[in-house]
Amino acid sequence: MKYHKARGTVVFDIGEESKDIEIKIIDNDTFDGDLDFHVILQNPVTSVPVKLNKAVTTVTIFDDDDPGVILFDQDTVTVSESDQIAKVKVRRYKGCTARVSCSYHTEEATAKEDKDYKAVEGTLEFQAGEVEKIIEVPIINDGCYEKDEYFRLILTGPVGGVKFDEHTDGGEERCIAIVQIISDDYLKTTVDRMMHIVELDSAPSDKASYADQFWAAIYCNGSKEEQAEASALDWVMHIISFPFKICFAICPPPPPPGGG
Repeated sequence: MKYHKARGTVVFDIGEESKDIEIKIIDNDTFDGDLDFHVILQNPVTSVPVKLNKAVTTVTIFDDDDPGVILFDQDTVTVSESDQIAKVKVRRYKGCTARVSCSYHTEEATAKEDKDYKAVEGTLEFQAGEVEKIIEVPIINDGCYEKDEYFRLILTGPVGGVKFDEHTDGGEERCIAIVQIISDDYLKTTVDRMMHIVELDSAPSDKASYADQFWAAIYCNGSKEEQAEASALDWVMHIISFPFKICFAICPPPPPPGGG
């Protein structure tokens, strides 16, 4: 209810042609939409016969509590495995005077539940005046070298008059964000460097290229220049993989195409 019920008597003195009836309107922070109620005149008491004309009138209360529009701050959110938590921001704009809510849940894609991330679901509630919320999704770091993967975070079931942006993925019925999980940068870089060192390409076979293999195995990160900028973790990985690098370096390069 957005008004206080009123009951009483309207008294017209001699010569009076109009009277005001005051009804108190309740201003809340909930989106109710426009509401109507009726004011009724009845049981006239006069010294002479009188007829009521338009004994019922309709009062419309326009709701000025604009609930706004909900959408993700970014359509695609990128997170590293080592971050452990994906924090996805949800924004509310075009109004924030009402209390609104919506549901959210994760959905598998190339990233799988309980392998790459922990599934979450729940209700996202905005109080009056709130324009930003964060949804947290736990990310699983398995320490393995993997290709980049992704899953979806979906908003559904808006409540309180709030809407989703029709121009975003999902349209008016739901809102969808892509959460992309990338492999840990250090692990990926280290593995790529090791693969580059041990990879036997079709380079010409001569003494220089054969020697280069040993120098690449001996230097941390494959060269004197790269070694100068190597971190402590680079040195740890270099020491661990050093025996394997030497074994691969012993293998002579393949002969050039068409050579003997």
